[in-house]
Amino acid sequence: MEAVNELELIYREYEPKVTAYIRNHVSNPDDVKALSDDVFQKLLQNKEAFRKEPESVSRLVYMTTKQTVEEYFAEISEETQMLDAKSLDRLADALEQLDVRSRDIIILHYYAGKTLDKIAAAMDMPYAEIELLNKEALERLQKLIEL
Repeated sequence: MEAVNELELIYREYEPKVTAYIRNHVSNPDDVKALSDDVFQKLLQNKEAFRKEPESVSRLVYMTTKQTVEEYFAEISEETQMLDAKSLDRLADALEQLDVRSRDIIILHYYAGKTLDKIAAAMDMPYAEIELLNKEALERLQKLIEL
């Protein structure tokens, strides 16, 4: 049997299974479709494997699908780590541009988990002033990070 026709038959038989497997792991429908297409593109590139081991088509399709999904998540994880590192760098740079008192309030409240009333008591300042400084510092941080 010609490899292309064989792949077409395999596509008809396995495409619903491949799509279902991917859909169980990936929520974005566009990504599901793209990954399914990737699986069958990889299978087309590896069409000689069908001739060598025709009895293991199911295993080959499954392994290719699993590998494609793993590659997808590895790529997303890598992108997320890069974005997180960039975001943390931008946040650190922005914090450095705040005045010391505002920076202390942000660090104590958001990193150390202290409540604003405890920060007010520790800094011997009225709660309303700490609340206002916190709000202003957050607004300034947002502007600095967006630049």
